[in-house]
Amino acid sequence: PRSTLFPYTTLFRSLLSEKGIIFISIDDYEQATLKLLCDEIFTEMNFVGNIVWQRSYAPINLKKTISQNHDFILIYCKQEFATLELNKLPRSEAATSIYKNPDNDPRGVWQSDNFSVGPAVKEKLYEITTPAGRIVTPPNGRCWLLTKDRYEEFIRDNRIWFGKDGKGVPRIKRFLSEVRDGVVAMSLWTYQEVGHTQDAKRELKEVLHENERPFETVKPIKLIDRILKLTTDNKKPYTILDFFAGSGTTLHATMDLNSIDGGNRQCILVTNNENNICEEVTYERNKRVIEGYKNAKGDEVAGIKNNNLRYFRSEYVSRIKSLKNKKELTRLATELLCIKEDCYTQSTSISGTEQSQIAVFEDVKTQMVVIYDDLFIEDSIEIIKQLKENQQTNNRIKVYVFSNGQYPYTEDFEEVAHCVELCALPDAIYKAYQNVLPKTKREIVPTLDEEVETGENLFNQSNS
Repeated sequence: PRSTLFPYTTLFRSLLSEKGIIFISIDDYEQATLKLLCDEIFTEMNFVGNIVWQRSYAPINLKKTISQNHDFILIYCKQEFATLELNKLPRSEAATSIYKNPDNDPRGVWQSDNFSVGPAVKEKLYEITTPAGRIVTPPNGRCWLLTKDRYEEFIRDNRIWFGKDGKGVPRIKRFLSEVRDGVVAMSLWTYQEVGHTQDAKRELKEVLHENERPFETVKPIKLIDRILKLTTDNKKPYTILDFFAGSGTTLHATMDLNSIDGGNRQCILVTNNENNICEEVTYERNKRVIEGYKNAKGDEVAGIKNNNLRYFRSEYVSRIKSLKNKKELTRLATELLCIKEDCYTQSTSISGTEQSQIAVFEDVKTQMVVIYDDLFIEDSIEIIKQLKENQQTNNRIKVYVFSNGQYPYTEDFEEVAHCVELCALPDAIYKAYQNVLPKTKREIVPTLDEEVETGENLFNQSNS
């Protein structure tokens, strides 16, 4: 129903980057409603396509009318349709095998293509005499692909094929070496190309064979792999967000593709953890994929190393203005900053009063200092100097300050300006933080109707 889909779809758009693309899988019963809704939210001009995915290969004989064996995948971009160009798909062995070289052309293998087009154009209507002496003309209503002068050039360059006996209707030679790399994706994806639901269930069972769960909507790895190949490459970092993670196929496929082409794709999965699915299936599956596992037959499967995995649980924070809620929100917001900077390991070197007012996070490439009260900026300067002395890289130290206003604090950090990057709090976090700042130092008891979910509140305000 529209009322169910609308808030999700609106949220999806707000989380897309300006060049972002969204793929929404939906069944035949809801795709018409979803298409109208997406046209409204993304605009019809940003509709990219509607993929038909053959999710099953056998009919359900219990059905009395039509046995549905396909789903739809609606594709929309945010606002870059005029310049949008999806990647070409790799050529399959079947697509390459149709190129032959029956006349031993030194330019390599080729395939012949139709030499007639329609509608007819006068300057391209002429008789052609085949090498065997047969005279041919274009079919009714059509004309040849080239003018007569250009045709003669192609004849001299051995680019017209009349069949092995020289009697056939002319066809133009298309050389594999001259064809653009890859092929344009079409709107019908068969199960032979991208897998079906039974494949997906087998893939899940290979990893979690002792965890038998009835998944009806699990996706095959090859399906997600195709989506990733259409929209990403190995030349720059990408972030993939799966809002209904289920069994975690999207992350599995992302790690697989990174391991093959050396790409730098990151993946975020979201799930409501119904029936403990996050910990027991989504997380556990991908943890084993990284570390290695024994498959259903008992064979050892090597892990996809150089990956890390962690999950966060959203919690409730009252919107009422109080010191307690301020502290709780800053704690949870810190985790969001860790995700933003991809830096999670907290240092334990800080002691005393500063420990509750300053947090330091360090990773291989990143160091981050979070200051919860601008009164402690001076104390943070010494901490930053120490971090710089022990630093293994020349990267600037990221600094975030929670404050009553969006101040740059440039002068306060002038002493260490050469080694820090002063970062503004993301707008969603700043607004949420402002909402809970107390008017007085005493805590105010919240009323029941002022409780809000932090995760929902931040997501609704976020434009990142």
